[in-house]
Amino acid sequence: MAPTPYDTNIKFLLADKQILARILKYAVQEFKDMTIEDIMSSIGKDIEIGTRPLDAGLSNMGRVNVSCTEDNIPGEGKIFFDIRFTAYHKETEMKFLINLEAQRLSDPSKCLDNSEDGDSIEEINLDRNTVYGNKRNLYDIDLMRGIIINVRTGENIKDSQNVLISLLEKLLSKMSIEEKKRILTEKYGMIMTTELEGRMQTMCNWSEAIKEMSFEEGVKKERLNAIERMIQANFTKEQIISCGYTENEFAEAENLLCINA
Repeated sequence: MAPTPYDTNIKFLLADKQILARILKYAVQEFKDMTIEDIMSSIGKDIEIGTRPLDAGLSNMGRVNVSCTEDNIPGEGKIFFDIRFTAYHKETEMKFLINLEAQRLSDPSKCLDNSEDGDSIEEINLDRNTVYGNKRNLYDIDLMRGIIINVRTGENIKDSQNVLISLLEKLLSKMSIEEKKRILTEKYGMIMTTELEGRMQTMCNWSEAIKEMSFEEGVKKERLNAIERMIQANFTKEQIISCGYTENEFAEAENLLCINA
């Protein structure tokens, strides 16, 4: 399914350095003892989003680059990504390449959606077993790992006991923009930059637009259903239109009856 503008904006929102730093701190063990400020400074300037931008970055605190949605690896085919960035860990002198995917789960119309009691963080590690011969492992495959962060939806769910999940749920919630800004600032110490605030506002606007669209679609469906019932009850076209329905609605309802016959 093609990404909606709402999904695209979520990816830009997650790509803010303040969000990425907290994902590293609470999900990647090498960064857990570092301060948010140090982690932010360790993140490279090469943050890429695998989609077209909604608007240009407005600050250096969370600026991102826009790239193609795929990489071509010789002999390995294509690797698709949503957000990709690097982070340098000074203590171990290691450079991390992170590929962040915002996946749709239980509901195809929502991003990062999980059940109300499904908050969890899972780590997936690679293992290597020699099934024939005595070739030794020449590299550390344990350095490659995946982390799945399951975020819940719902208006009345209790706060997660995990700091990162709780933050993400507040960030992606349907609460008002002012309330969201207050909580993220006071509880999680986030700074409301122009870019971050703009992304949050855009996401809230899209949420409202989706709600209005759903309401309008519901009204339209009910009107068509009413026309279909009148046609099946042998009402004439003129009688149906006299009840306040349009000729276009009559034609659409008639067509639907023919299709479903």
